[in-house]
Amino acid sequence: MPRAKKTVAVTDKLGRTFNRPTTRRAFGTLKQLPSGNWRASFKAPDGSEQVAPNTFAAKVDGEAWLAARQDEIRRGVWKPPAVIEAEKFGAYARALITPHYRKADGEPLAPRTLKSYQDQVTKMKLFSDMRMSDITSALITKWHTEITEQSGATAAANAARVMRLILNHAEQNGVIDKNPMPPRLCITKTGVKRRPPTDEELAELVQWFEQNKPRLTVAVYIAGFAGPRISEWRALRRKNLRLLDSGHYELIVGEQAQRVNGEWLRRQTKNGTVEPVALPSWMTDTITEHLEHHVGRFPDSLLFESGGTGEYLDQAWRKAWTNAREAVGVNGEITAHQLRHYFGSNLAANGHGIKEIQAALRHKTPSASLGYLHQVKHANTALADSLKPLPIPTKSNVRKLG
Repeated sequence: MPRAKKTVAVTDKLGRTFNRPTTRRAFGTLKQLPSGNWRASFKAPDGSEQVAPNTFAAKVDGEAWLAARQDEIRRGVWKPPAVIEAEKFGAYARALITPHYRKADGEPLAPRTLKSYQDQVTKMKLFSDMRMSDITSALITKWHTEITEQSGATAAANAARVMRLILNHAEQNGVIDKNPMPPRLCITKTGVKRRPPTDEELAELVQWFEQNKPRLTVAVYIAGFAGPRISEWRALRRKNLRLLDSGHYELIVGEQAQRVNGEWLRRQTKNGTVEPVALPSWMTDTITEHLEHHVGRFPDSLLFESGGTGEYLDQAWRKAWTNAREAVGVNGEITAHQLRHYFGSNLAANGHGIKEIQAALRHKTPSASLGYLHQVKHANTALADSLKPLPIPTKSNVRKLG
């Protein structure tokens, strides 16, 4: 006597109830719906019931889907849909680049860096819905070329570096076998060569500020002869300058100010330490005059205010620096950060060793300063005095505005 086929009661759109066959296979189940389509499901290795994300018009298509899942389980590569979704690039990147992310040294990302990384992720829409394992070097190269054409080489390299970080994390956690990011795409190639100013060029830049923006002249001196980062000297206050018995001013860099999402954030310095740096004695009178005429009387008064408003210096400095570079003829070659390079190069040219330079530049990592090094307190006054005054400019192209 033939065995009866197993059926299941279903109700169509008109409310009529009737039996539909359910096909059980060696692996999985195919169930025909009132629409006539087939729904495929199977029991996963973890015991969960997994249903195909869509129905199939033809039974053979459902059987093919089940056969593919069975093959994945046999090869040990099957993953639950939730895991597959989490391994899509967009979901993975958003879950990784959060305030909880930690760098290799265990430190969290600075707020400005975190915002920058999150902004970079938005440029990776091409990969958002792709599984990490499906991303290839060819696709990345195509994407990089498009960003270069749209936004320039610097923007493309910045985005590539963040993507490399995400893919490195995926590789380290076994999500992908190998990071497909071509290393060459992470190198910025703009054709513009950056360099520190020469003594003559820096003298001309200082002269321009003396003639046009005297309240910012000391900012250029401090950047070029003490080497703080822009975010650090922007946050300097009267209390960060101390006159020593030797006649030198000592600069104490204790924090930095960064603008993130339209708001100013005060936070510790990049290396997290507070290091004093002595300024050359020939600069003492200039700094004293600046304190007398351009700085408030309170310890927390900013050394460089934005137009006397008590706010951090930002746009006013950018505009002045751009005008000064154009007047001197070094626009594009010398950025404000290159004043820090000038400081380090000047120390090296005067015969100071890596330990003294590392301490003066307040570097932290070996790649930045060849090791963690220390310096005796106040011992850097002789180092500061080795930095000679700037020459008198000889060029006539340093013009006064207006």
